[in-house]
Amino acid sequence: MIEQFHPIFIVGIKRSGTTLLRLMLDSHSQIAITPESQFIGYFYNNLKNYGPLKDDNNFLKLVNDITRCRRFKFRNTKVPDEKILLNSIYPRNLSNIINFFNTMYMFDNKKKIWGDKTPIFHRHVDRLVDLFPSCKIICIIRDPSPSFLVTDT
Repeated sequence: MIEQFHPIFIVGIKRSGTTLLRLMLDSHSQIAITPESQFIGYFYNNLKNYGPLKDDNNFLKLVNDITRCRRFKFRNTKVPDEKILLNSIYPRNLSNIINFFNTMYMFDNKKKIWGDKTPIFHRHVDRLVDLFPSCKIICIIRDPSPSFLVTDT
């Protein structure tokens, strides 16, 4: 079983500074913030299509679909063989699958806390909290209101 960490999720509006914050946090010696995942919401919404994850085939199908998706691939995380996956992720649920791979990313980067920067998740904070009740969420909001504009009249 993977130890549950308290992941950090950076969410917000596009062009609000989420990438800058990701880079700043990722430069910390203890924090590994992955590039945008975007796949978490998709698999959360489609989890029922996989059937009971207690079944090895259903579980491996979900894991394989996650690791083949475009947003997962650029993390350069090596996917363990099926036997290791079947014996390492328990209980078998989406939260533990995500935690497993993000923990691998974290360990690969020699850090102790993992996080994810996906701005669009500001619409799905409830799903993040459902998957990771102890997570920390940083939401960046950009205020484009006219009151910030300086005009010379």
